[in-house]
Amino acid sequence: MEQKFLIDTNVVIDYLGNNIPNKGSNFLDNLPIIISVVTRMEVLGWFGVTQQQLERLHSFMIPAQIFSIDETIILKTIEIRQLYKIKLPMPLLPQQPLFMISLYLHVMFLILKVYKV
Repeated sequence: MEQKFLIDTNVVIDYLGNNIPNKGSNFLDNLPIIISVVTRMEVLGWFGVTQQQLERLHSFMIPAQIFSIDETIILKTIEIRQLYKIKLPMPLLPQQPLFMISLYLHVMFLILKVYKV
C-alpha cells in the first residue's frame, strides 16, 4: 500500500515561504499534495494576503487532493466522543479529532511543524 501524507497548514505556509530545511523541502517536493479542507480554508483565508501570495497559494493547491470530512469520519467521531468524552474545537472547524480519526481510517501520516522550546 502506498504511503500517504496529509500536510498541515503551518507546513504549507513554511514550505511556500522557503522556511523548511532542505531535507524536509526535498521530501515534500516528491510527495503528492494532500491537505485538509481546514488547511485550505486557513491558508486561502489568510488575513492580509497579497495578490502575488494568493496566486502562489492557488497554484500550490491546483494539483492538491483536498481531504474532506465525510460521513464515515463524522460517525467515527460521534462514536469516539461517546466513549471518551473528547471535545471538538471551534464549532464549524472540528479539526484535530476529526482529522486524526480520518488519518486512522484512511491510513495516512500527518506532516506537522514541530517547534523547539
